Amino acid sequence: MRIAYLAAFLLSTTAVYADDHKHEEHAEQGSHLAELGEVHLLHAWAPASEGGDVLVFMEIENEGHETVTLLGAHAHIAAKVELVGFELKDGHGHYEPLPKLPIAAGAHMTLAPNGVAFQLSGVSEHLHQGDEFALHIEFAAGEIEMMVQVEAAGATQHSHAGHNH
Repeated sequence: MRIAYLAAFLLSTTAVYADDHKHEEHAEQGSHLAELGEVHLLHAWAPASEGGDVLVFMEIENEGHETVTLLGAHAHIAAKVELVGFELKDGHGHYEPLPKLPIAAGAHMTLAPNGVAFQLSGVSEHLHQGDEFALHIEFAAGEIEMMVQVEAAGATQHSHAGHNH
């Protein structure tokens, strides 16, 4: 099951998904957009938490003409950060570490609940709705600092309150 999921995920990153909004429209959104060359990160978010393990989600767009490689991430609020993928095993869902991921030229990848995410382990502080923290995302070509918005506990998507698309 894990191999099938990972293969399906890797293949899905080669497709370009239709999107009603482009990163240019986010340029005025400040902390909702971060860039490294032609790689654009959008809407990083995490649900509120009392610490421990926290999942971070976002959109990644590779607008370039070459594949980029996502290596991992780090954050000052966490002891460890791993790229993880959701796996259903024996009727129970959990996240398993993933290797570095190639993102094809022109691809749009969404890190979302019950899919792929960054898992922050050892978070010692409470994260409240409205807080934000820095996550440093590592690519083979360099590093991007992205501000992560903390949403309500149990949130399943990024809130677009306060900005339009």
